[in-house]
This record gives sequence, structure tokens and C-alpha cells, in this order.
Amino acid sequence: MGLVNRTGVLAGAGALLIALPGQPGLAAPAAATARRTTGVLSGVAASSATNAWAVGNSGAGPGSRTLILHWNGRNWKRVASPTPRGGGYLAGVAVTSTSNAWAVGNAGVRTLILHWNGTRWRLVPSPRLPAEVTLAAVTATSSQVAWAVGWTDKYNSVILRWTGTAWKRVAGPALSGGAQLTSVAAMPDGSAWAVGATDVSANERTLILHWNGVAWQRVPSPNPDGVAALAAVAASPGGPVWAVGTDIVRNRPVTLRSTGGSWKQVRCPNPPGGGGLAAVAAVSARLAWAVGSTLKGGHTLIMRWNGANWTRVSSASRRPNSTLYGVAGGSAKSALAVGFAATPGPDLTIALHWRGAGWRS
Repeated sequence: MGLVNRTGVLAGAGALLIALPGQPGLAAPAAATARRTTGVLSGVAASSATNAWAVGNSGAGPGSRTLILHWNGRNWKRVASPTPRGGGYLAGVAVTSTSNAWAVGNAGVRTLILHWNGTRWRLVPSPRLPAEVTLAAVTATSSQVAWAVGWTDKYNSVILRWTGTAWKRVAGPALSGGAQLTSVAAMPDGSAWAVGATDVSANERTLILHWNGVAWQRVPSPNPDGVAALAAVAASPGGPVWAVGTDIVRNRPVTLRSTGGSWKQVRCPNPPGGGGLAAVAAVSARLAWAVGSTLKGGHTLIMRWNGANWTRVSSASRRPNSTLYGVAGGSAKSALAVGFAATPGPDLTIALHWRGAGWRS
């Protein structure tokens, strides 16, 4: 299995950049704003500039509690969320409206799925799955369409589909090298993309699956240096599909783009000392965001696509041992990025806001 150090960047060759923190830090009371909240934010999603959710956890082990914050366009506020007995954490979130959002993660060896109905977050049953399963990500296009992905403790991919009334497991392609699915993106036309890594017990290789409305199929994907892993995928209406991750041999970010189904690698800047990407948000053909962490110093890493090139953008977070695990962007003047900073005491959440002229905490 791929490993991630506390800063979220690569811990060595063969390590998969995947942000599923359930262990960091010690529990402490969380305040109402993200700036003072202890814990880890591992995902963020927005349906508009005034409606976004960020999810993660506070505490560790059996004391780990689900953590959910809501963004109203001006500030973050913590919202009550259920935590099963024995603790739990959330890894991914999706939102389509003010009355429909999903969050997924784990509670011990069990999957954890929560739903927001406009009033409160509640637990939703998930299908009986073999052994230990990790849910890493969720996507939705309406109240009737949602997907969640992850993997089993035997490194077999797990794909769940919301039927409108229940979650059901859907078969994925057989992969002899095992698989970890780390991200999924649903399209308005009913298709979907899922990414991650295969050959996870040896040297990871990029993995991209496509849902054509009938079945999930593997599609060819570039694999820098023969050892690389993908952490996230995102699509914009009428624009390209982006997937991001890490070239594990050279410890540098990887960005892949699909325009018409064929995936190609796109050059992107490599921070001094290296780094990796954990999340991507596709806004339009001329705007996308990718976030992660640098290897040297463990600082937050933000990159922007302008329609022609990826460029590095200054981050408002200067703390060392920090990483960004999630990003959501709705327009050129509004985007959100979340993560955490490891400290000698409790870990601290990071929540940044792009207002069109710079990132601010």
C-alpha cells in the first residue's frame, strides 16, 4: 500500500500520494471557524460561491471525530455531523445544491457515508463489502446520481453507485496488479472517470477508468518514469478532464489531460526540492486549480492552469509541514482550498479562499 507522511508528500519510492488522514494529531475542541479549528480537512466541494462543504476529522484512533465545515461565501462554520461509536473520519465530499451533499470515509474497518438533506447530516447505509474497505472520494451530479470509490485491504478497487434510494456496488475491470481508486468525477452526460494506481504492491502505475453508461473500463494513461500514481480527477463543463498526482521517481507533480478520451501528460512546474499534487478542480477550458505539498519543508503547493500553461501561485499559508488535500473552484473570482498543518500540538486545519487576486486564509 502506498504511504503518505504527515506533510502529505511522498515518503519515498513506491509511495502513493493519497490523502486519507485518520490518525494525525490529538483531539481538541474545535472552534466555529476553520482558522482556529484543530484537525485535518481532506476534501472540499462547492455548488456555488456561497455554498461549499469541507470535510475531514479531528482527533485520532478511537477518538477520531468526523469534521464538517460549511462555507456561506464569507466564512466557515462547523456543522454537527454523526460519528459512529469507535471513531471515524471523512475523506471526500460532493455537493449539488443547498439540499444535497455527500461525504464518505471510514469508521474503523467499515465504510462511512453521510448525506446532507438541507437540514442535517445523517448516516446512510452502505452495501456489505468484503473485509476492510477504504472509501476515498465521492462525486454527484444530482440527487439521483452519485458515485463513491476506494479499495479493499487486498487492493481491489471498490466502486459504489447511488441508485436514488440506496448505494450498490458496481463491478470494475479485473486488474492483476491490484488497485487503489482515489478519486472520481461524474459528467452531466452520465459518464464518469475514476483514477488512482495499480501495481500497488510493487511500483505504482497510473490507473484511469471510464464509465460509459454500461460498464467501467480501463483506458490507457501516461506513466512518467514507469512509477507514478494519480490522486485526483476533475472535469469542467465543455472543457478538458484533468488528473493529477506524483511522479514517484523524480518526486515531482504530474498533470494529465483528456480532450476527447485520449490522455496526455502536460508539463507543470516542479517546486525546488520536489513535490506532489493531491487534488484538482476544473473550472473551464482556461481555468483549473491543482494543490498539494512541496517535498522540501512540506509547504502548501498551488498551481493554476490558464488555458496554455500551469504556473505556480503563491499560497497564503506559510506554515511548514503543511499540505492541501482539496480544492474547489467555481469561477475566476472564487475558489477554495483546504488541508492541514502539523504542529507540536494538535494539527490545525487550513482553509484558503481565492478572491480573484490572491489566496487568503
